[in-house]
Amino acid sequence: MKELDLLKKDWNKEKHPKVSSDSIYKMILKKSSSVVKWIFIISLIEIGIGLLSGLFYHPNIEQQQSLKIWQKMHLPVSVISIAIGLYFLYKFYINYRTINTTNSVKELLTNIINTRRTVKQYVLVNLFFLSIVVAISLFYSFTTPMNETGEILFELSSSKDYIILIFTILFATVFVIGVCLFLYFLLYGLLMRKLNRNYNELKKLDL
Repeated sequence: MKELDLLKKDWNKEKHPKVSSDSIYKMILKKSSSVVKWIFIISLIEIGIGLLSGLFYHPNIEQQQSLKIWQKMHLPVSVISIAIGLYFLYKFYINYRTINTTNSVKELLTNIINTRRTVKQYVLVNLFFLSIVVAISLFYSFTTPMNETGEILFELSSSKDYIILIFTILFATVFVIGVCLFLYFLLYGLLMRKLNRNYNELKKLDL
């Protein structure tokens, strides 16, 4: 942000205010475009990794009976996750294209808001979908035979067993979602903070 700070310093001194304010706007536009481009690139890499892992990772279902649930879940989970990924990838690309063609402070403010909204929706939808998949997977893993011996982790013979199972699944699901939320913060949170700073700087301009 050094270049932007220098421009703001000159602008505040009221030296050539129109030129300085335009320069600040162009600098913020450039930085915002760069941030949105990185959001698009990271989401593309994330979706690519997910697609490759789905294609090439196949657990040994014959030796682990509890993993048979993946035979039923693999196709629908893959289709839904790919559909979600492609939809938001398209949205991120549109945001990037739109910001690059912005020609006013008002439009750039609107585009930054739209980008932030898209990122939040992307994270929330992914976490919601993941929580459902994790909960269902854990339920079948805990209540079906683990191996050829027929051992089951949770024998659901009483209401107490169901309560313990529910709390175990909830705890494990919350833990997984917490880890994913932390990773999303590292991937997108830092970029969003930069975008927020750009948004706040734009609001100070009065062109």
